[in-house]
Amino acid sequence: IYGCRNGSFCGVLMAGSTAEIKGLRAAVGELTGPGGKLPAGRVQVRFGVADGLGGGWFDSTEEAPPASIPARDGVASCPVWVEVSVPAEQAAGVYNGLITVSAEGTEPVSVPLEISVADWKLPDVTESQCWFWLVQSPESVAKAYDVPMWSEEHLALVGRSFDLMREVGTRIIYVPLFRHSTFGNEHSMIRWYQDGGAWKCDFSVFDKYLDT
Repeated sequence: IYGCRNGSFCGVLMAGSTAEIKGLRAAVGELTGPGGKLPAGRVQVRFGVADGLGGGWFDSTEEAPPASIPARDGVASCPVWVEVSVPAEQAAGVYNGLITVSAEGTEPVSVPLEISVADWKLPDVTESQCWFWLVQSPESVAKAYDVPMWSEEHLALVGRSFDLMREVGTRIIYVPLFRHSTFGNEHSMIRWYQDGGAWKCDFSVFDKYLDT
């Protein structure tokens, strides 16, 4: 992996077997280099999730591995993404460590993990001159994780998606005010209701979303 100070950088390896994979795990230790240690807490491991269509493609990653990865045409596989967040004051140089991959019924396999940190510091994402126009979709989150819309579990997942969007400097929030827009939203975030003979607005969902 190649990177610099105050940024996050990724590499990937593939876990594979000729039979079904169960209990997949990946653990990363501390990375050591000219600046001493780069803490293991600065390394995030994510696992590829199959698209569910049976074509062998992966269209997302999760922090928890799949419980089971079936073999297709004699091959079971799962991408293992490794993201290293380099502290702003980390010394430049090459840092080395190991990522150990294990599964039920197999011996663990240790793979060298190396990141080369350039002597240059990225600005904070809030200070960047460029930003990404990403659209957060509450409906997509609810569908992907099969949780009720606007439940506490749903809002926690929405918050996590905002965390990830912030890492690339997203600076925009979409609030659909009518249903069935191009964003695929079933409802408006602001609901109209009748109070006596008058129409009023319910801002409760809208407020929860902005609070999140």
